[in-house]
Amino acid sequence: MEFQVVICCGKGKNLSPFSSVRQNGIPKALIPIANRPMIHYSLEWCDSAPFHSVIVVTDTSSKDAVTGAVKKYEEKRNKELFSQVEVVGLDIEGTGSIVKALTDQGKITRDFVLLSCDFVTDLPPQIFIEQYRNRGENDIGMCTYYKNNFTTIDEKKSNLKRYYTCYTTDKYGENHLLDIYSKSSIEKTKFLNLRTQMVWRNPKVKVSSKLLDSFIYFCSLKTIQILAEEDYDFEYKSCTKIMRDLARRSWRHTVPKESINMFILPDECTFARSSNLSIYLEANRWIMQNEHMENIKKIQAGQMAPPLGKKDKNSPNVGPESQIGPETTIEEKTNIKKTIIGANCKIDKRCRIAGSVILDNVTIQDDVFLENCIIGEKVTIESKVKLINCNVENGYTVAKGKNLKGETLLQIQLANFDPEGLFELSGPGLTIGDSAITDDDEGDDDDDDDDDDESDNFIEDFDEDLEGDDLFDR
Repeated sequence: MEFQVVICCGKGKNLSPFSSVRQNGIPKALIPIANRPMIHYSLEWCDSAPFHSVIVVTDTSSKDAVTGAVKKYEEKRNKELFSQVEVVGLDIEGTGSIVKALTDQGKITRDFVLLSCDFVTDLPPQIFIEQYRNRGENDIGMCTYYKNNFTTIDEKKSNLKRYYTCYTTDKYGENHLLDIYSKSSIEKTKFLNLRTQMVWRNPKVKVSSKLLDSFIYFCSLKTIQILAEEDYDFEYKSCTKIMRDLARRSWRHTVPKESINMFILPDECTFARSSNLSIYLEANRWIMQNEHMENIKKIQAGQMAPPLGKKDKNSPNVGPESQIGPETTIEEKTNIKKTIIGANCKIDKRCRIAGSVILDNVTIQDDVFLENCIIGEKVTIESKVKLINCNVENGYTVAKGKNLKGETLLQIQLANFDPEGLFELSGPGLTIGDSAITDDDEGDDDDDDDDDDESDNFIEDFDEDLEGDDLFDR
């Protein structure tokens, strides 16, 4: 009960065109994974540990919708759980700004945990908590890293943010973060320029380009005290940069300062953040695969009846690792494999759908073929359409007979291009290839200063070289 949790819910630029960065999108926290709002998985993870309270932070325009989703979760929650959940609306940028605002409002009063709203994992929070409790006496915080478990993901296409992460391991086997370099800064300079002071203090420094930041940060109240006492301007900065600057602080001074513990998740666990569409699709598949395996165990144990086979050759066929939402109808001779279909959808005859995610209130007419697609809410797909590796924005109508591969289908929205606000048009008709939809919500990409300033002043100008993915991605 010693921890508070802060769950940051951004707008989700890399989940466009389904997130609220688009006019007809929905808040990132409410985008469903296996027909549940993704924030439900974060809340469920928190409920499996004795956290004191949970603060959900979103922008004010999404606050009511996110509050409604949290209340629905609480209705089905175990009544014995007594951690309080509060939704806070803040129209500010940067995780640092969020932490400062919550601190100024008196909402953060103890050690706290920063989380994103988009992660799924089979590693319970108790593992993280014990790692933090067993940290070294000089560690004021803990960051966590993982390796990509989804081998089917095209890393170039999914835009996974990789850094050159420098760390050291002490005699007790504990890792400590030392520094982080962006890949772009290394590409510009053509070499990795390690700080001399860091190498002197840590001659066995390790450098990895395979570690991914999970954006789960355990912070002691002393972290905020240090930032305040040394007048560190952490507003508008991502948590990645703040943790990096605190880690650098441990070796940049004449007298060593407090350090940052670094927890690398074991290879046996699965961890993923649905921060872009490629990983979002894989996260849905992983959830359904786990559910399918659990059902097999229940059937073998006699706790669940086996599924009924096809009644006749004309009956629709829904394969394993698929999920059909309530009030959804599927007509004859339709075959569905490894697909999640939302509520109140209508799937007509002779359709073949594989490896896709279909959100609520979608209409699919006869003889449609879908493979590895994400179909938004209230989409209509007319007959004889074939889509492979496509994304279709909410409310779009795909015209009869379309045959597309690797495309993103968007509503036309011209309001943003009219500075005088004289007109606004929206409607079906815009098709954009994958490469054009690459909204980067990972933050800035500044040059790396790479100087060897060994000053004792913590308030020196740190080089802003990180493509700072922020929990509160906007």
